[in-house]
Amino acid sequence: MNGRLSQLTGNRRKPSEIVVSRAVTTSPPAYIEGGGSRKETGGGFSLKALRIVCDTREQSPFAFAGYPVQAASGTLEAGDYSLAGFTRRIAIERKALSDLVNCLGGERDRFERELARLRGYDFAAVVIESPSEILQQGRYIGKLDARAAWQSVLAFSMRYRIPFIFCRDRADAEQTTYDLLRHYARDRQREFAALMPMNQRKT
Repeated sequence: MNGRLSQLTGNRRKPSEIVVSRAVTTSPPAYIEGGGSRKETGGGFSLKALRIVCDTREQSPFAFAGYPVQAASGTLEAGDYSLAGFTRRIAIERKALSDLVNCLGGERDRFERELARLRGYDFAAVVIESPSEILQQGRYIGKLDARAAWQSVLAFSMRYRIPFIFCRDRADAEQTTYDLLRHYARDRQREFAALMPMNQRKT
């Protein structure tokens, strides 16, 4: 785990492609006490292990092996991944490229209903396990026109104000999902810390 945490905080990686604009006495629900904490630079506090909720209908869930995470299965109203205590406020929808192509074609109506639900969240994103050029060049199985597929991604991003984040591969998509949830939890922890009396905050 230490090697993985060092990688997360130290080595810089090529950022994923984004289609549209990509301490306290008690921990908020998104964190669990006793997890391997990691110091956040410049924040003045440490983050505990994230409590990630994976939807029970997720067919190929991320394992988050080596991440400071406690993962649990649960029924989410929308999305595939969320945080304990915030399941109606943040959600990440994971897509393999073949799944995305289906959602832009025959499953389009159902997918739009899902995006409409996610639009009401504090934050939601669609994380895709492939680079955008594979979709744009039509290098997938199916009859959906590549240009129409790409224009649908752009239109959905604009219409529902949800970023579609294209990653290098599945491992990159897993890290991107973790990082998005971590950033959201960190911001909520800062808000939580601001509510605590100064003499009760950890230094």
